[in-house]
Amino acid sequence: MGRFPDCDRVNKVNLGCSILFSTDFSCLEMYWFDERVIEKFGHLAGVPGLPAAKTVLSELAKVLQSLFVIRLSNQTLKLGMSWMSFDKVCERREEAIVFDRDKFVQRYLMNNSQLPRLKEFHTEIARNETRLLPDPRHQMNGHDFFALFYWYVHPLVSGKEGFSGEQALARTLRTCLELEHLDDQPMFQSILRRVDGAQP
Repeated sequence: MGRFPDCDRVNKVNLGCSILFSTDFSCLEMYWFDERVIEKFGHLAGVPGLPAAKTVLSELAKVLQSLFVIRLSNQTLKLGMSWMSFDKVCERREEAIVFDRDKFVQRYLMNNSQLPRLKEFHTEIARNETRLLPDPRHQMNGHDFFALFYWYVHPLVSGKEGFSGEQALARTLRTCLELEHLDDQPMFQSILRRVDGAQP
C-alpha cells in the first residue's frame, strides 16, 4: 500500500526537498474549505435555502474528519483496504449531517474481508483521533470534501443548469475561490517570493 499524502501533516512528514512546496493544509482542495468560498457559491448557484457558510463547514468538518481518521487507521494498521462510498450512512436533518460511523466502519471492513479486525480497528481510530490538529483543514480528504458537499447541497440545486453531477458542482465551487483569499497563505507567499527572486 502506498503512502497516504493527505496525512503528512498529522504524521509530521518532512518532504526534505527545497524545490518542492507543500500545501498549507492536507491537500489542495482545502483552500476551498473557506466561508467566503461557500458564501459565493450560494450566491452564484442561487441557493436561498443554503445554511450559513459557517454552519455548512462545521457540519462537513465533523464528517470529513471522521472519514480522515478511518483512512488514516487503514494506513497505520497497514490493511491496504479499498475505499468505499459513504453517502448511504449519511442523513441530513435540517442543517445537520448525521454520519453513522460505526455502520460505515463495519461495512468498510466487511467489503475488504477484514471484519474480524473490527475491534482492533475501532481501537486504532480512537488512538488516531488523539493525533488530530486544531485546524480541521489539516485532516480532511479533498475528494471526500467535494463528494460530501455535493451530497449536502444536491437537494437544493437539483434541476439547476450546470449542477448535474458532482464534477459539475465541483467545477462551480472551484470558480468561487478568489486570488485574494490566498494572500495570507504561506505556500503562495513562498511561490511569489521565489518568482520575484528569479526575475532579472
